[in-house]
Amino acid sequence: MQRALTPLSKARRIALAVTCDVQRVSIQVNRRVGGDEMADAQQWLQEGMDLFKQGRYEECIERMYWVLQKDMENYTAWFYVGAAYAQMRDYENAAHAFFKAAEIQPDSYRAHYNLGAAYEALGSYMEAEMEYEQAVQLNPEYENAKKGLMRLRQLHRESYAKSPWDQTQQPQI
Repeated sequence: MQRALTPLSKARRIALAVTCDVQRVSIQVNRRVGGDEMADAQQWLQEGMDLFKQGRYEECIERMYWVLQKDMENYTAWFYVGAAYAQMRDYENAAHAFFKAAEIQPDSYRAHYNLGAAYEALGSYMEAEMEYEQAVQLNPEYENAKKGLMRLRQLHRESYAKSPWDQTQQPQI
């Protein structure tokens, strides 16, 4: 006895479409791999860095994701993904990528600085300050991190210096 086919729910259709797209991308990448996979990944990494320098950020991200499909712990790929997203003003994805880079290489002051800059752009000032502090701790001579830290501390001083009663309202009794 054959079962009747029922229409798929919208969520299930979307999940299947995403799965198919991921498999299609994976198949396309695997077709391109051939030969020595690590040599190809190194070539993709170099292509991605060159594309970044040319201002072709979306293509850079694509190449770096190919690298990450072979090596999810590739610091350089995550760093360039973050930098490309930051150049495109997509600070949420930039923060995610810089977080991964800092997680892989915790002693990278540049990863911590850029993560701080992404957090600052998102308005997450406490997280930004912590990342700038980490960058300065790792490299006390890094001027960009020191400037970011001073900028946020100045912002804190200005916001704390204002009394809530400085505005037009009176204290509530």
